[in-house]
Amino acid sequence: MKEAAEKVGIGEKFAYSLGDFASNLIFALACSLITYFYTNTVGISAAAAGAILLFSQIFDGITDVLIGFLIDRTRSKYGKARPWLLWMAVPFGICCVLLVCVPRNASMLVKIIYAFITYNLVMTVCYTAINVPYGALNTLMTRDQYQRSVINIWRMTMAMLATMVITSVTLPIINGLGGDQAAWIKTMTVYASLAVAMFLICFKCTRERVTEELGQQEKVPVKTALKAVMKNKYWLMLIGVWLLYAVNTTFSGTTTVYYAQYILGDETLMGPINIALNLPCVIGIPLMAPLIKKFGKKVLAVAGCVITLIGCFMMLIQPDSLTMIVISTTVKGIGTVPFWAVLYAMMADTVEYGEWKTGVRTEGLLYSASTFGAKAGAGIGSAIVGAILSANLFDGMQAVQPDSAISAISGMYLFVPIAAAVLQILCLAFYKLDKEYPKIMEELRIREAKGRELKGSTEL
Repeated sequence: MKEAAEKVGIGEKFAYSLGDFASNLIFALACSLITYFYTNTVGISAAAAGAILLFSQIFDGITDVLIGFLIDRTRSKYGKARPWLLWMAVPFGICCVLLVCVPRNASMLVKIIYAFITYNLVMTVCYTAINVPYGALNTLMTRDQYQRSVINIWRMTMAMLATMVITSVTLPIINGLGGDQAAWIKTMTVYASLAVAMFLICFKCTRERVTEELGQQEKVPVKTALKAVMKNKYWLMLIGVWLLYAVNTTFSGTTTVYYAQYILGDETLMGPINIALNLPCVIGIPLMAPLIKKFGKKVLAVAGCVITLIGCFMMLIQPDSLTMIVISTTVKGIGTVPFWAVLYAMMADTVEYGEWKTGVRTEGLLYSASTFGAKAGAGIGSAIVGAILSANLFDGMQAVQPDSAISAISGMYLFVPIAAAVLQILCLAFYKLDKEYPKIMEELRIREAKGRELKGSTEL
């Protein structure tokens, strides 16, 4: 039997990681800055902006599942997941530019409708149709647990690098270009062009080995696939972790720019704060491979959450000090290192567990439903942020905000991450797949060998 664990070279790992850099060029902006763009550049209210993101994420959940089914049914010379990168790269880039072309002088209703349509084109349609296959591609490059972890390390290093760059330099670039909507359009055009190029490189330089090993499997009925997903207990646990992390990230990412502007006195301070959060990941994630081999993925994920919680509590010591915010955020960033180094690899392992448990392999559906959890969390977080800001009389077009709005921004930025980290630790406490995985893989190989023997004898 040809081993699915065929070595994945450094060049292919790098090419794969470019897909996450491309994704986060846009996703980081959509999570951390789009609300600020809507409220402070084109004048859409915070409540309306939050509602746009919430309802869009609901629709996004539907398209996530649809794309997952389509991936599992895709049959092409390029494989199941890779061709989607080729098909969707250019449409994704075009829609990203349209996102910031809100008609500034139009009525509020027209602005809201335009924002809703273009945000959905980007996130609900194009981003889903390219990012879900990209995530599923990891499970198709190899079935070796350690190699998946290493591929994930490459991926998350580039993801964090992109996030750090976008959240650090976007506002200074925009301010340098004039600070108006035209500056946003120029900046987004550059980001979108880079994303298109990177997705195409990712498509060109990666390979689906697992599809080759398993052969062209029969299409799984929708009802059967859904039942199989719901029986995958470890996937359900990780969905809870991902949902909590997405809510936390959205609260932190969305409120950081407001916190920098209205608590610390300068919105561009968002840059050093986000560097403090992401730089430890860029440096630390590539160093995680030996620790993953020694301690396992669950131990590192829990340790990361605990360190993040420590950073959250440190922030309460002197919340109006930039120095303390940066130090505390650096600690949170260090906690993020082991968490992100293993999360996607843990999710990939649940594909094999589900196949072992139910006899049904549905990496497309599992990954699409996983991203639904992340996007649902982001949508819920955005909507809550917008609702809280509006309820506390925030108006992005006014230079001075009422005390109620300042208190709301401070509370969201400081306390929501504490609750999220505690709940993540509780979810991870029940995860035991690391210990079970070797036995599961051995049984799967035996089943597949018997299946091939039976097929061969039937054909004879």
